[in-house]
Amino acid sequence: MLNHGLNQFDRRPFSPYTVHMQITMMNRYQPGHGEQLSERMMEAFGFTFAPWFERNLWDERYESYAILEGGRMLSNVSVCKNQMLVHGRQFMALQFGAVATRPDMRGRGLCRRIMENILALYPGVPMFLHANPDATGLYPRFGFRQVQEYVPWIRDSIDNAIQPMRLTLGDAALDRAVSA
Repeated sequence: MLNHGLNQFDRRPFSPYTVHMQITMMNRYQPGHGEQLSERMMEAFGFTFAPWFERNLWDERYESYAILEGGRMLSNVSVCKNQMLVHGRQFMALQFGAVATRPDMRGRGLCRRIMENILALYPGVPMFLHANPDATGLYPRFGFRQVQEYVPWIRDSIDNAIQPMRLTLGDAALDRAVSA
């Protein structure tokens, strides 16, 4: 069970600035919201969701929770609903991602408010995330703990003339394969 209460990490001075801001949720692409989400991601991580939007891949499994002010996205936390199979048991788990706040709005508890909102919406649901090394200190206050990730692999060789081809977003070959 994740800890929803305050702990030693949340003892910063309270800011009344965050009290009047509402959290909005989008679970489908909406012009404006999608572009602002991409702007936050480009600003924080150097990538954009534009190829995902162009292929109409945003559906009800992906939820973007954001705090907006005057139509401007200040902070965002997204979750993706995943079907997991562990030891023969299937269940839903949430994967957190796209956690970003405008640089000029950091330190005001915006991300904390969104995280607490999501945790309250999904009590008892297993949750996981892949945190950037700079952000690992944020998540323990919400009940997350660091675990070792193991990626299985096998050494193999190909004994024919076919060579694998690396594809990236925007490659025509990838576009054809995805839309087929």
